[in-house]
Amino acid sequence: MRPLVLAALLLALAIPGLRALDLSGTYEAAGKVLSLPDGPAGGPVSLRALLVLEFDHERAAVIHEATVRVTLEQAARSFRIKCLDGEGSATWQHEWKLHKGYDFDKEQVRLLLRYPTREEPGVLFLLRLGERNELLTVEIRRVTQAWYGAAFKPAGTFYFLRALE
Repeated sequence: MRPLVLAALLLALAIPGLRALDLSGTYEAAGKVLSLPDGPAGGPVSLRALLVLEFDHERAAVIHEATVRVTLEQAARSFRIKCLDGEGSATWQHEWKLHKGYDFDKEQVRLLLRYPTREEPGVLFLLRLGERNELLTVEIRRVTQAWYGAAFKPAGTFYFLRALE
């Protein structure tokens, strides 16, 4: 029985499609807008600003200019984001626990940055890797509660390059 379990484990490790997505790494804090529901794409965006729910991109660029890199640390039971300045000091950090604002599958990581209330919508981040694992794609959705369950409205899609180490 044990050789069969070991063989199944080795097979799962050998086939990349069966493994969960791992976003761990360092990314540039400045990225580009891929799409906005009511605006032009292509402009600059700050990942640090998005993480603190600052969606005025021009204002955010000034406020968060000290952050130059963002480190993602993904584990089976937690997901941590650290924003770093030019000297490597943390300017902001947060950790989510599995099923408490953090979930994942083989295609994306889901982070709930704000739970929906009657007064304000929630904010859900969907994180994916792009081509050759060089790009971090961040899709943001606003979450509202409706009588039939949660409703999602796109708020924008952004990308950030993996930092050269």
